[in-house]
Amino acid sequence: MPRTLTIATTQLHPRKGDYAANLSRLGGVIAQLTQGETPPQVIHLPEAALSGYFVEGGVREVAVTAGTLASDLDRAYRDAAREGSLRPVDVIAGFYERWRETLYNSAAYVRLGEGAPRVLHVHRKAFLPTYGLFDEERFVERGHDIRAFDTPWGRAALLICEDAWHSLSGTIAALDDAEVIFVSSAAPARGIHPRDTGPSGPATVARWERLIREIAEEHGIFVSLSNLVGSEGGKVFAGCSAVMGPHGDVRVRGPAWEEAALVTRLDLRDIGRARSDTPLLADLRTAIPHLQRSLERAERGERAGAATYDAEERASHGTAAGGGAPGAAQAETEVGVGGGRGGPPPIRILPPIPPASVIIPLPSRSFPPPTAPMTREGRPPSTSTPRWSKPGSRSSSATR
Repeated sequence: MPRTLTIATTQLHPRKGDYAANLSRLGGVIAQLTQGETPPQVIHLPEAALSGYFVEGGVREVAVTAGTLASDLDRAYRDAAREGSLRPVDVIAGFYERWRETLYNSAAYVRLGEGAPRVLHVHRKAFLPTYGLFDEERFVERGHDIRAFDTPWGRAALLICEDAWHSLSGTIAALDDAEVIFVSSAAPARGIHPRDTGPSGPATVARWERLIREIAEEHGIFVSLSNLVGSEGGKVFAGCSAVMGPHGDVRVRGPAWEEAALVTRLDLRDIGRARSDTPLLADLRTAIPHLQRSLERAERGERAGAATYDAEERASHGTAAGGGAPGAAQAETEVGVGGGRGGPPPIRILPPIPPASVIIPLPSRSFPPPTAPMTREGRPPSTSTPRWSKPGSRSSSATR
């Protein structure tokens, strides 16, 4: 029986610090997408979609509980939907959360348009950047949990921005049987652009695409990346959202600098096909009990010493502690120093070890003249209505 999932991965430019205005607009976006030709089952919004990302000390003013967010989104959706056109839909929204009088950078998975709104899961960002442009831990606390959870269509997991830069995050979600990982991000554009290969846009776009491709391909799962677009206080978000298939293939890729909704239909049976071709996750499940012991030793600071292995090997060969194993493959030479019974033991000299790496000079090549620097001058302003982007359209790509 076919198992399909239609998702709309959005890239939006929220109004900084204006929860009410962003909420009203998102209600219209949700209504527009659910009333379109291909209504999605899941709408994926970026990190901090209700407030903008760089609100810093203003987090206290825009933070709400997950229950409040779900109620507000449901009301905004119902207000914007045409009469008789309300459809149930799942929405993943990045927001600043107030929970137990503590502030978090969170993402909530909520179900709207079907009776009372329901919160199915809340993920609190575990890895808070405090370098470069970022000083996030000054304003919010860290989450300490990564879990998959059940939805009407299967199992999902949520990550927020830097969470995805740590490979263990995707591994934990996959081991918890996630079929789709939704990554909400607010990734500023940095790096030289354009490049000869890879997606168009600044260098960070290629880095992000590589990150989500590796999560998808290693674990045989789908990954949706929803990134902010637009400018906040001089920092520019590139958009360039994307969806990766379980073979690490690009299912759809969003445009740079523009708002858009990427509507994609996923065949969840592709997960089984990918894992049959490359059963890396099954191998990991088998190895986990052994790796767990190694992880515990590393956490305790235990160090494996070469002497331990050497002593065990000598004992198994019945060799004295000071001698070498008979018939050793690697020849060694003893050189006496100071000779005599009271002198130091002889020094063993091993044959030289070949270098691990060899640097081979390559012929020089000429480079094309440098291109003009990236600029946003002269570009038309984004409209308030997201532009659709489907696989096969000009702003999407089905190939790497």
